[in-house]
Amino acid sequence: MREAKKRAAAGQKVYFSVNNFLPASMNNVYFEGVGHSRELHYLFNGILGLPMVPLVGDEAAAQKTYSDLFVTFAKTGIPSSGALTVPRLTSPSAIPNIQIYPSSYIQQDLWKDRTDFWDSIAATYGYDLPEQRKLF
Repeated sequence: MREAKKRAAAGQKVYFSVNNFLPASMNNVYFEGVGHSRELHYLFNGILGLPMVPLVGDEAAAQKTYSDLFVTFAKTGIPSSGALTVPRLTSPSAIPNIQIYPSSYIQQDLWKDRTDFWDSIAATYGYDLPEQRKLF
């Protein structure tokens, strides 16, 4: 997330999406929540050894959001789906994003509690663990 903030500060266009929807058929006994790259299922069903999930109901709604975001970003450079347009990251203090669910929504500040925690640790000890560097 810090890299994204730096890229945005350098003038690059940065957008965030967070996949929080996990179809029941994709549950994993080894970890809770959505696994890395699970959003690829919505674009390319049945790849990477992922189970085939029928794209109906809630799964179809999430798939439509992902495909809309992908296509509108490719066409216009701005990801959107229906009435939702993903805000561009422009502030060094907040990360607007789209939360992917069957009823997706825009969130204004991604994981603020987590970034505040790591920033406070870095300020207290003079070492930024996520970036692995001394601050002073």
